[in-house]
Amino acid sequence: MARGVAVERLFQPVLGATSPEALRALFIATARRGISDFIARQEDKPEYIIKVNGVHVASEDAVGFGAKETIVYELLRLPQVARYAWTTARVMSPQGPTGRYKNAWFLLVDNVETSVNTIPNSAREIILANDEPYARKINVRGAKLQGIPSGIVERIRQSVLHKFGSFVYADIEFHTLRGGYVLRTNTENHRAGEQMTYPTLVMRSKL
Repeated sequence: MARGVAVERLFQPVLGATSPEALRALFIATARRGISDFIARQEDKPEYIIKVNGVHVASEDAVGFGAKETIVYELLRLPQVARYAWTTARVMSPQGPTGRYKNAWFLLVDNVETSVNTIPNSAREIILANDEPYARKINVRGAKLQGIPSGIVERIRQSVLHKFGSFVYADIEFHTLRGGYVLRTNTENHRAGEQMTYPTLVMRSKL
């Protein structure tokens, strides 16, 4: 009931318009006010694209006069999610005397290393990785001397899904990384001379 009342109040000025031109102008103004108010309430302001009748447009002004015209705002959450994952990784990381591990987290946007501040809105897949040689060991064993439990990548994944699970898929995958560590001796799963695989968090949009 409350939602219906809220919707009715939101569109009351539109329903009271006296001409097609006035109806269109009020429709656009109401839509813009709605998205502006929504973005203002968000801690990390997501970008968005505008769709009129299902078509990506530059402005709400593309809406026409028909009774079935629609304006939809599609939030581009993936850059926002990736920034959150990167920040969370640094917060959860063991500090260490040098901070090398904490500072080694980086993002691959569609397979291209990208600054956390310049993630394009067109991103389709973002990978959070850490290429320190002992990154896999910390993920498996934790950092006991600093009280850091094992499974840091999984804990980052759970944090991402708790906050953004409605918008993104988040999966753990093991990848070789450019310039990654080459094993010098045989291990249980790898042979000497092979590149070590690193645990990464792979994020993809559900939209």
